[in-house]
Amino acid sequence: MLNTPLGTIEIKIDGKAADYDYIEIPKDKTCLELDGRYAIIISFPTAKPIK
Repeated sequence: MLNTPLGTIEIKIDGKAADYDYIEIPKDKTCLELDGRYAIIISFPTAKPIK
């Protein structure tokens, strides 16, 4: 779960909590009042072949 100023966010895939990593990305001049920026990286499960 992610704790944010907007509340707790849970990332789910097919109703199950998903594992994720994050990386910090540089702030830019478009929104100087941000405390930080992050990219969330999720490994999506592979799709089952369609028969």
